Amino acid sequence: MKQPQKVFRKQGRFFPQHLIVILLPVFFVFSGCPDVNGGGSVPSVPVITTVPDIPAGLSASDGTHVSFIRLTWNPSYGAEGYKIFWAGSLDGNYTQFDTTSATSFDDYDGGDGSTYYFRIKAYNTLGESGFSGADSGWAIDYTGGSWTPPEGTTSVTAGGAGTWLNNQYIGYSTSYKSYKGWMYRGHTYTVNTYGYYFPDDADLLIYNSYGDVLAQSTGGTGGEDESITYLCEDTGDYYFRVDNSLGDGFNFSFSFYEN
Repeated sequence: MKQPQKVFRKQGRFFPQHLIVILLPVFFVFSGCPDVNGGGSVPSVPVITTVPDIPAGLSASDGTHVSFIRLTWNPSYGAEGYKIFWAGSLDGNYTQFDTTSATSFDDYDGGDGSTYYFRIKAYNTLGESGFSGADSGWAIDYTGGSWTPPEGTTSVTAGGAGTWLNNQYIGYSTSYKSYKGWMYRGHTYTVNTYGYYFPDDADLLIYNSYGDVLAQSTGGTGGEDESITYLCEDTGDYYFRVDNSLGDGFNFSFSFYEN
């Protein structure tokens, strides 16, 4: 007698047993998208269907940087970039002045020592968010200097306290010799001149890249060692200048090191 064919129940339908062998391989083929590099299935990328979230956590620096205000904020979901606005007062008319794809921005236009107010909007191809909360900021104003660092200034690297450039020379005229070194914000550095061969009155000065005097040592009437210890206010290049104010030529040693 012919035996009845065994069947399996799935989702309310009956399938003959011999069809299961055919359907199972098909399931495995289409269950995922293989990675061409052999790493398994490629995860799907979320599709952004709305404008970005309003940026949160906006903070503007208050006198911690020289000649610019640093803005930082938290990333917004769905953002491709951010629009930056400023106003002269908290409730003033906020005007857009720049964009960025990062979550920080250095505003050099606001680096004149005045207090400015800032707000941020996030944007993508679907539109832009509402305004973030506002925050005020200001910068130390060092943009009015008159000295221009000369081309070919000697570059120096902060070394140990015993690292010196020996046998430096300034000729018989009222002139100067300048050096350029990199300093990091919040770090303390010392520059020295030492061992004058001729007793002249050589002043030692530190300048920023705008030509403003940040610190100066003018001890004595000539021949003395000069030293400046300086707490750096922002990361960047700084200039050290040895002035020959009396006009007599002399040799000296120069050092630049981090404390």
